[in-house]
Amino acid sequence: FRATVGFSDSAVFFDPSLSPASPSPVTGTTGPADGGDFSAARLSPTPKGEVADLGEGWTIKVLGFTPDASEIIASAADWNDPAPVGRTYSLVDVAVTYDGTEEPASLLSLSFFVVGNSNVAVHRNCNVSEIPNQLDMFSELYPGAAVSGQLCFAVPAADLDSAVFYARATFFDDDPHVLALN
Repeated sequence: FRATVGFSDSAVFFDPSLSPASPSPVTGTTGPADGGDFSAARLSPTPKGEVADLGEGWTIKVLGFTPDASEIIASAADWNDPAPVGRTYSLVDVAVTYDGTEEPASLLSLSFFVVGNSNVAVHRNCNVSEIPNQLDMFSELYPGAAVSGQLCFAVPAADLDSAVFYARATFFDDDPHVLALN
């Protein structure tokens, strides 16, 4: 058997006539890795309530954090599903401003994530229909505009105490800006 991954020219070959080797456990590190490019920012995030400059004319600040918003999400709409097993719905209240030169600019160009000590970043999507005071990601902003609202994340429950928020101004932004949640 031959298997390839993604768009790679690399291939792995499997011989079904051979006995499988004993599996070995996969281990990872917990928390920011020593010397990692992103670790310094995770260890000293912009404090909650302070403005972070994302570039491209965008600024953001975290106004509040609700680590366990499961009841809030459930009561927002009868058809909202509970968080996946092992995860907790969390709400991050943000204020975003735009002073760039592109008119209009879409909030959809921004990316938002939460990451904790598991080192698994989660994107701002809870896959629920309604969130109270939800940030309208379909807004188009002109220079001088400011909007605020809540973003929902399905955060691994074990990460709630160590979680930080980060944002990127563009999909290809190599310098995400980390903001404290607590």
